[in-house]
Amino acid sequence: FLVEGEELRVSATAGVAVFPVDAQNAEALMANAEAALNSAKSQNVPLLFYGPEMNAQAAESLRMENRLKRALENDELALWYQPKIDVRTGKLTGFEALMRWMDPQAGMISPAKFIPIMEQTGLILDAGNWALSQVARDCTTWRDAAKTALRIAVNVSPLQLRAKEFVANVIDAADSIEKTGGLLDLEITESVIMENVDAGSPKLQTVRGLGTHIYIDDFGTGYSSLAYIARLPIYALKIDRSFVVGMTQSEDARGIVNSVVSLAHALKLRVVAEGVETEVQADLLRKMACDEFQGYLFGKPVPATDVPAIMRKFS
Repeated sequence: FLVEGEELRVSATAGVAVFPVDAQNAEALMANAEAALNSAKSQNVPLLFYGPEMNAQAAESLRMENRLKRALENDELALWYQPKIDVRTGKLTGFEALMRWMDPQAGMISPAKFIPIMEQTGLILDAGNWALSQVARDCTTWRDAAKTALRIAVNVSPLQLRAKEFVANVIDAADSIEKTGGLLDLEITESVIMENVDAGSPKLQTVRGLGTHIYIDDFGTGYSSLAYIARLPIYALKIDRSFVVGMTQSEDARGIVNSVVSLAHALKLRVVAEGVETEVQADLLRKMACDEFQGYLFGKPVPATDVPAIMRKFS
């Protein structure tokens, strides 16, 4: 369209329901067309015809949302902890806190199933704040086992980072965790931190001033600008596990990992390799001068009650 000399290009997304196969009255037909539209939006395609599975997916998503609300109310969520190991010394450098959900009916539910629904519904704000306070409670129980101050990294969602109270919540959590003998770190995915660098950077600068280390998670899967990486108050880059797994199969993957390590060190950042599962991967990463390991080779995520045993193992 040409509007006052400016060319405007408009795209559309459509969901289609067909009478009488998909529904036999106007209200149901419109509802099914809307279900098809929502599926088209989520799949980023221009047009989809209605299928019965679309309503089934929407109903399952609604059921999951209601169960998650109950899970937050009934303390069904827990944090499990995976160790990070210094490449040079073999000593424990800290843990990453990972959210788990033990549903009374379905048992342990994969984070891949419930975290996206928390993001979509905004429940991640309450869950994220709960995680920050839960770390402090867990650190209290480890106080006698910890020989030095433990660094615990908590994942931050895009909704949390955008929230006005983000900095205040982190300050409160860092203070509580420090009183129990721990130190708070934050892990933020590359795509999230690049969404709005100008808005996020001042918040992260304030957080870094507390002594909190900021990790860029899943590095290599987004579209970072090196100029922005150099500007942000980052402590370390975490190489996505897909590159670590691919190192033993592809020369290109080895080249990518080696380049990330060199880039990070040039910017005076540390490098953590995620998903290290074999000695071959660990040896390659040592030769590349990677700084920290995280993966099943050194320890799986464990409940808070098992953390003291890991501390003793690496002491």
